[in-house]
Amino acid sequence: MLAYMHREDAMQSHRLYYTPRTKQQPAFAGCCLSKRNTNNKNKKCKNPAYYIYTYGGCDMSDTPLQYRNQNLQKAKQKKDDEYYTREEDIAAEISCYQNAFAGKTVYCNCDQPGASAFWAYFHKHFAKLGLKKIMATYCSTKNQAMLCVYEGGQDDDIMNYMQTPLTGDGTFQSKECAALLQKADVVVSNPPFSMFRAYILLLIQNKKEFLVIGNRNLVTSKDLFPLMQEHQMWYGYHKVSHFLRPDGSKQTFGNIGWFTNLPKQKKTAALKLTKKYIPEEYPVYCNCDAIHIDCLQNIPCDYDGAMGVPISFLEHYHPEQFEILGRSVRSETNRIAIHHIPKEWLDLYFQQENKGHYTEKMHSLVYIHDGKAIAPYSRIIIRKKKDYTPEHERFHT
Repeated sequence: MLAYMHREDAMQSHRLYYTPRTKQQPAFAGCCLSKRNTNNKNKKCKNPAYYIYTYGGCDMSDTPLQYRNQNLQKAKQKKDDEYYTREEDIAAEISCYQNAFAGKTVYCNCDQPGASAFWAYFHKHFAKLGLKKIMATYCSTKNQAMLCVYEGGQDDDIMNYMQTPLTGDGTFQSKECAALLQKADVVVSNPPFSMFRAYILLLIQNKKEFLVIGNRNLVTSKDLFPLMQEHQMWYGYHKVSHFLRPDGSKQTFGNIGWFTNLPKQKKTAALKLTKKYIPEEYPVYCNCDAIHIDCLQNIPCDYDGAMGVPISFLEHYHPEQFEILGRSVRSETNRIAIHHIPKEWLDLYFQQENKGHYTEKMHSLVYIHDGKAIAPYSRIIIRKKKDYTPEHERFHT
């Protein structure tokens, strides 16, 4: 998720967002100041030219990422879903899954031949990948929606295929496309940004293999987080930053990437933990039996309890090394309790003239450090697995 705060509010509560070094340097590297259009008519802001943009994680550049994610937020608000994936990005990712497509029917259920790079890539590499069949459907409200099928023979001619009219509009949720989904082995596409959660849930419910592009900011949503937690879905190998627009222009985003449940040939490397646990350096949450970790490199190697880490942890998640206990809000899938925000924290927080909306009924993670009440950005709660031994400590016989 993206969040914006007026600059004056941010400065008054800079201890929440900035290190003591300077007020211009974010405490978590995902925080940065950014300019917005001074013509913004938001009446709540005295000076709409400055906002603070916050994003979970650390060690991330503040520019041009801020503008990339603003593009993503605008697209989401407008439900503007006409963003086409480049063929080179598709090739880079699919090349990492050797033999994963051999003998299978690939379904591109948001793709029109002639416009889709997914269709072009699979068509041109049909024999090389050992495919059985390619199917493609796409949403069309103006023209007749079609089912397009290719079963080999003339791989270089991407317009060589059979097509059958659909009775509906070709949306992936339609009955026709749901029936076609049953005939597919693996789904590969760039679904509409605004419908990504519904799209993933449909694939999971139908027990389909998939390799799709989506917004990584959504992984902590109540629908998708359990899939990451239970290792039913994980990140692919690459992020995708550049997309093509229908008018030929390019659009850049900051946190879009591949999601899949295909076995990865190269597993995510385990995090190398070197920092020792010093209690004074790791605040304990006021309402959860876990310590706060500001950056991934600060995860202690000798601490076995629960820890709240940045969302960027999911990029390095090694299921043999860690277990995911939950996310930083109360949830049915959490394996650790997050209690109400205590009154003591609230009193201190508002004594500091902070203006965030927090009440005793809320279950967000909070802590006190150096006499300051702090509400961190969204966190994932993890714990090291007791039976995990770092590779460099293993003895091979």
